[in-house]
Amino acid sequence: MGRIPISGALAAGTPASGVKAAPAAKAAPAAKAAPVKAAAAPAPAPAASKPGARYFEFSEGTSNKFWEVSQSGNTMTTRWGRIGSTGQSKTKTFADETAARHAVELLVEEKTDEGYVERA
Repeated sequence: MGRIPISGALAAGTPASGVKAAPAAKAAPAAKAAPVKAAAAPAPAPAASKPGARYFEFSEGTSNKFWEVSQSGNTMTTRWGRIGSTGQSKTKTFADETAARHAVELLVEEKTDEGYVERA
């Protein structure tokens, strides 16, 4: 019987056993770090939204709030929120101008007692 010659050379990447190994799994690409955002600088204090309005701020600890009051005839409008935002507002109507003025004076006193400081 004839012998079949076996070559001693193995193909590249074939282990000595002659069985090809499974291809190695590719490593997952490294995750990119999220960009670091710089801390936002505090927004400048907005001017009073209405002519003649009185604008107050309160900043203590993590609190950074504003409060504003204006009067026109027998109506009083208050606006409040975080400094840098437009905030919320509410308008109240009183029986007459004197009652509205009195309500404004009481609220201003209350807010300054709470630590709000009037800004020009």
